[in-house]
Amino acid sequence: MDALLVDKLCGENNFEPAAVKKALFQPASKSAARIRFKAELETPEDVLEALSSTRDKAWMFYDMFREAAFEKKKFLQFAGCNDGCTDKELVKAALVKANETVSVFSIQLIVDWLSLGDTFDKWDIHDTRINIPGSVADKNWSIVMPLSLEEMQDLKINGRIKEIVTSTGRI
Repeated sequence: MDALLVDKLCGENNFEPAAVKKALFQPASKSAARIRFKAELETPEDVLEALSSTRDKAWMFYDMFREAAFEKKKFLQFAGCNDGCTDKELVKAALVKANETVSVFSIQLIVDWLSLGDTFDKWDIHDTRINIPGSVADKNWSIVMPLSLEEMQDLKINGRIKEIVTSTGRI
């Protein structure tokens, strides 16, 4: 969950941000941009109980939990992966799902395709983020590819990319 969004919702709805974060989210540093719901919260009603509030007053946190609490689990299931799949297996599964759509255009980021290989293995995962949703910052959209187009033509992953594109009927 985006920590700034939680702060914003608290301010707009007369909740104390520190109290909400303590009640609903796992401990994180004050500068953490992403925070996770506590594992013991299993239902949106648990959120209301943790806040000692009603759905009328705390609807935003009720809805936030309902929509986002298990999104990773839902996505893994949708992609055909389990909790133990590797990052590269998940990237491949996500690219396959995206390319299986019947939409005329199926456009994925070059970063996603390159993640099938070892291009970003030495990068800090936070440095591969293109932008932070809902924000304007110097780092947004500033990533530079670590490879030239000529180098990309000879990557070991090109066969896997072609396999995905071919098996999903894109070529």
